[in-house]
Formats: sequence, C-alpha cells, structure tokens
Amino acid sequence: MKRAEVKEKALALWENDRARLVFEQPFIGMLAMQLELQPVVDGALPTAATDGRTVFGNANFLCRLSDEDRLFVLAHEVWHCAALHHLRRQGRDTVRWNHAVDYEVNGLLAETGMTVPKGALYRRHWRGWSAESIYEVLPEDLTDEGRGRFRDRHTWRAPSLGRSDPDLCPRPDERIWKGWQQRVVGAWQQVQARGHGGRGIGRLPGVMGSLVRSLTRPQVPWQTVLRRYLVPRLDPGRRQWTTPNRRYLSRELYLPGPARERVDLAVAIDTSGSTQDYLPAFLAELRGIAGQWPDTRIRLIQADADIQSDEYVTAADLRPEMILKGGGGTDFRPVFEALKSDPPRVLVYFTDGFGQLPGRHEVEALDVVWVIWRDTITIKCRYGAVVTTGQPLSLWQ
Repeated sequence: MKRAEVKEKALALWENDRARLVFEQPFIGMLAMQLELQPVVDGALPTAATDGRTVFGNANFLCRLSDEDRLFVLAHEVWHCAALHHLRRQGRDTVRWNHAVDYEVNGLLAETGMTVPKGALYRRHWRGWSAESIYEVLPEDLTDEGRGRFRDRHTWRAPSLGRSDPDLCPRPDERIWKGWQQRVVGAWQQVQARGHGGRGIGRLPGVMGSLVRSLTRPQVPWQTVLRRYLVPRLDPGRRQWTTPNRRYLSRELYLPGPARERVDLAVAIDTSGSTQDYLPAFLAELRGIAGQWPDTRIRLIQADADIQSDEYVTAADLRPEMILKGGGGTDFRPVFEALKSDPPRVLVYFTDGFGQLPGRHEVEALDVVWVIWRDTITIKCRYGAVVTTGQPLSLWQ
C-alpha cells in the first residue's frame, strides 16, 4: 500500500475512533475534537505523539492495531493534554517523568473502563495515583525503551531531525499547553450541561476530578480586593432599628444597631469571540465573588459588541454548567451605557482587554475593577493596578 493510501486509511480509522470517544466518553471525546489528527509514515515517530495542537500517529502502526488498542492510543494522547503533563513536569528527569505520566494516563483510562493493551505501562495498585506520586517511587535507572511497544513521544527535539514525512511537523508552544487548562474546564462544563439534559456524562477519574476542581476554583482573593473598594463606601455610623444593638438587649433596651452591609455590585463579562477560551475561568472567578455574599443579588451583564444578557443573580444561580451568551466583536461602551441610569458602587469587568473603549470620563464615573485575562491575570481599578499575577497592563496603552 502506498504512503498516501495508508495515511488515508489510518485517518479514517482514527476519525471513527474520535467519534466513538464522543459517544462513549463525552468528556475526553469533546477534548479530542479540539485536536487535529495527522497520520504520518516516518521512522522518527514509531507510535504516536502530540504537541497540544495535533495528534500525530504512525499510519502503519495504527493500521496494525485492533480497534480497541487504536482507540486507547488516541485517548492516551488526549489525556496527556487534558492532564497538563507538559506543564506539570517542572524540571523533573525526562525519562522518569515519561514513565510516570504513562502510568497515570493508563490508570485514568482503566478507571473509565477501557482495556489497557498488553505491553503498555500499567499497575493496578497505582490507579488513582498522580504522576508526581508515581515519579517519587520509580527507580532512577530507567530507559525510555522500558516503556514498551506503546511508548509515545512526549518531547520534541530539532524540527528536522531524522524526519522524512513533511506532515510530521510538531509546533510545541508553551501558550498552547497553558490554554489546555481552560479547554479542560470548558469541556467539563459542556458535558455537565448535556448530562443535565438527560444524557450520561461518563465517568471522570479521580485524578482528573481533582484537576478540574482545582481549575474551577477562583484564583483571586475577591474578598480582599472588593472590600478595599466597598467598605469605604459603607457608612460605619449608620444605624437601623431592624438590627437591634445587642449590647443593650440584656438591659431590656431596644436601641438601633449598625446597619447591615449592603453590597451594590455589578459584574460584566466580555463574551466576545476572543474570550471564548477564558469563559470557564471568568465563571470560576464570578462564583468566587458571589460566594462572599451568597444571598446578595449581583447584577450580571454579558456583552460582546452589544448586551447579550442583563439580569440579577445570586451564588445559587451560578451553576458550573452555565452557558454564557456571545461570540461576536467587543465593545465595552454598551455596558457603561446600561449602568448610567442605575450605577453600582463597583463594577467588575472580565475581559481580555481588546475592544472599543468608552471615554475616560464615562469610566471615571464608576469604580471599575478591570480583570484582564491574557496569558496571566491582571487586575486594575480605574487606571491603577490593584492585584497583579502577571505584568501590569493598561487598557489604554
């Protein structure tokens, strides 16, 4: 069979495998749909590999495998991306780490009910262990060949080293791997939403469950950030009869006590096309904000080039599977226009910072906390930095 024919056959088989994953394992199948499939005929790649954009597979190797083993190989590569193995290595020895992540991935797949092929790294008693824990108990004198006939490529050297098939063109990029954090959360939220519609969502193994939970936790100390702007606007001397002063109740004196804190907060989410990868993170941070005042109604505005939704929500309304509306261009002005008639004490605006800005005088009429998401998080109030997890960034630069 000619090279082009075997590659075409392998691609058809792998595309069928991916469709099967979507049906049988919706979470990992949804992630598989975000990767290109590229069979190659090249001795530099005897099995399979991924660079975070594309899954490469040796076409002859794939065509020789049984349907179950070939499905396993595809799921194995997708799990490497989903489990963020490239980001988690952090200077560990490459060969030991390659063994550890294969043990973790194959254990994850076994937990979902898939059969681990003979010759692949797998120990039943390590199921549920993280790659970091497995790494610590592995011997130091391992060789890459010890990973068996299913060993895949986890690292890439010089792009032209020993490659004869031009389709074997990996493009490793740190930004692509970082983007998988939001892909994982987004896929989990979509699968959860579909599951609430009556469709089974599949089993999420323990290690991945822990990873998803960590990625959906807010990263910003919102109580500290927002109280810095809310508290000065509260009247500490204000009293009200509905909150009696407890110091005098024992003397049978009913005197007014301090007024309860009233949180007047609006949150705007930029739902434009350029922020789609960030929306799961935006939701996680929004839940972090609402969790500080669970019973308080927060005005939530979803907007791209126009207002897509304007409603009041509480923490109970912000479900993980909530789907945001948008996908168009970006214009910040409609949000500020909508708030003119009933301005909040503080507006928190989640965005990537790209869009049509209102005039400074319109922004200065409100206390605005800009939460700017790109590769890192930068938080600014008006034009001065509040909390920064990356380099300071100005919308007006």
